[in-house]
This record gives sequence, C-alpha cells and structure tokens, in this order.
Amino acid sequence: MGWWTKATREPAESWFFTRIGAATTAAVEPDVAYVSAFLRSMRLADRRVGTTTYRGSVTSSISLPTRTGGNAELIVVAAPKLLAKLDASNQDRVVTVNIRLLGPIPYRGGDIEVELGLFSIPQSDLVEPYLAVLDELSTLAGVSLAAPALPLVKTVKSALNLLVGAQNETELEIGVLTTFEELLPGDYCVVRAPRDFAQASDLTIATDGRLLGPDGKEITKPYLVFTVSTTEQRADWFKIPEIRVAYEEIREAARRGDLQRAQEGERAFRRIATTCDDLLRHDGVRLADLVDKEIDAAFGESVLTSAPVQLYEMPDLKHMPLYSE
Repeated sequence: MGWWTKATREPAESWFFTRIGAATTAAVEPDVAYVSAFLRSMRLADRRVGTTTYRGSVTSSISLPTRTGGNAELIVVAAPKLLAKLDASNQDRVVTVNIRLLGPIPYRGGDIEVELGLFSIPQSDLVEPYLAVLDELSTLAGVSLAAPALPLVKTVKSALNLLVGAQNETELEIGVLTTFEELLPGDYCVVRAPRDFAQASDLTIATDGRLLGPDGKEITKPYLVFTVSTTEQRADWFKIPEIRVAYEEIREAARRGDLQRAQEGERAFRRIATTCDDLLRHDGVRLADLVDKEIDAAFGESVLTSAPVQLYEMPDLKHMPLYSE
C-alpha cells in the first residue's frame, strides 16, 4: 500500500466517505461468511486541461487477516476501455462498472485495510500496454488467497509503484484510504467533498449505479461507489487451485485402481481442505468428508479387505454436493 504518497490531488482526509443508507445491518462474525467487494460506479469531472489526454486506471489494495494470523495484501489494477483517452470532452460523465476488488474470501475477523483510487495517467505509447500487462497480472493473481498466485501480488505492486512514480503528472482523482475495524456489508461511497457534505441516510444508489443525493438527483462531484457483501456459501470453491490439484491426484489414483495412493491422497486432501485460506473451516471439513465417501465408493470392499479393485470414475470436483446435501 502507499500510492497516496506518489500521486495525491488533495489531502484524503478532506474527502467525504461513508456507508450509504441507514446502518441497520449487524457486523459479521468471524469465520462464518465469505466477503466480496465490487466497484460499481464512478463520476469523472473537472480534470482535463489543454490538449493533454489521460488514461484512467482504478487501483485497489486490500489487506486482511488470514488463518495463520498474518495479513495478506490483494491488489487489483483495472484499466477499462471506458477510462481510455480522457480529455476535455470527457468531463462530467458517469462510468458504470462491475469490477471485483476482493473475494469471495473467508472473513477471519480483525481489521481490513482498504486503499482504492481512480488515477489519471498522462497518455503515452508506453502507458496503454503497461496498464494492459498490469491488468492481466492482477487478474492472474486474482482477488483470493490462492497460494500459487500470491507471488504475483508483489510483482503487480512493484510495477504499479514504478508506473505511478515515473509519471510526474499522474494524479489521484478520487479515492479512499480507510480501515474497517468490523465488517459491515453494504454500499459505500467516497466523494470529493468536505466531511460534512451529507448524511449517510440521505444518500441512495440508482439502479444503474449512480450516486443520488437527498433530493433524488445525482451527485455532481467526483465520486466512487463500491459494495461490500457476504455470503455463507462460496459458489466457485471448486476453482481453488490447491483443492483442485489435491482432488485430481485422488481421482487419478481411483482411475488406476491404486488404493495406497488414493489413501495417501485422502489424508493430504483433508489436511489441505481444512487449513485452506480460501475456505471456511466447516466447508473444508464437509468437503473432506464428501471426498472420503467418493473414495469408499471407488474402492468398495477393497478399502478394508484384499478384494479386487473395481475401476470407478470419481465425479468432477465441481459436481461434489458441498452445499446441496
């Protein structure tokens, strides 16, 4: 984290930041839900000067506790086409997006640090391909804690710091730097306005993502709107790399009728599933139990006796009924 020190338009503490609407939702308890965050919309205004064109880029850095007790930092760099070649003709317009910034990731409790900003970078022959590479790298790194992707986070962070630091005219258009001491799902906004700009309960969001004031009209100052949500189930759990790799090893052993290898894989799978940073522990335990049942079905009586092994095709991981039994 730390891009604020490289491209600051004005002191961040003078900007208005709040959770939109009445705060009726209770804080989420640790280890019971998965948390996600999406950038929904932004308003651009009064930035372009002269003939200079700029490339808009949204950057997000979110740091949150993991099962091991440390913190993991997840970075997203997005350069949507709607933010390309910003100039005087692009002033005062709303850009609606649906950019995933985080998750779904198990909420472990503790502080969640969020640094989210819209940067304008002077257009050049190098900026567009550089941002494209950053976009792709941050997509590969993902917004989860999958171990194989974590080394890419450091690469993305270093490249982004280099880009921001190398562009003297790069500016932070609007952004927020904050810490959530407790997790409250809902819609949030940051507006380039004083802290007493409005009451949270007076703000609403239109169906197309625009931020509306007390009079029902759109806020005309630059802003960002993002949403924090939780769910008790993770729909894409079967895409978690370490889970998939461990399961495929067992599946291959079943195909070949290799009971010893399957049993070794079973023990490894349970250890991986129940300690996985990307799964709630009770989901990991349930998944391990389901895999145990499939191994029993694959080898039948041979698990306990010397009976011949019957070849059995274990189902694809995504067909395991993690939430349907």
